[in-house]
Amino acid sequence: QECEMLYDSGAARTVIGRRMWERIGAPKLQPSESLVAYTGIPIKTLGRTKVSVTAWNQAKTLSLVVVDSDDTPLFGLDWAMKFRVPMPEGARICTIKNGEAEQKR
Repeated sequence: QECEMLYDSGAARTVIGRRMWERIGAPKLQPSESLVAYTGIPIKTLGRTKVSVTAWNQAKTLSLVVVDSDDTPLFGLDWAMKFRVPMPEGARICTIKNGEAEQKR
């Protein structure tokens, strides 16, 4: 089942809504981490699952998070790194841990 997604390098995780999850066969969900929108509002998640993905002539099995909404599916930074999508020149990837940023090199 094809799924058109919006690439969002600001999204830490790749997410799809409930309707898209049902459209791809409602694969079994596992508990997922909490997500927070860039506005600081918590996002209600239903769980995470693994799916087969083909992009740029590469096939991979990757995790995504299913959210309790039907917004545009987001191709997040997690998948972008797996597919080695080029980052803008000068971009840095940081992780946030307990409120403190740690730069990855």
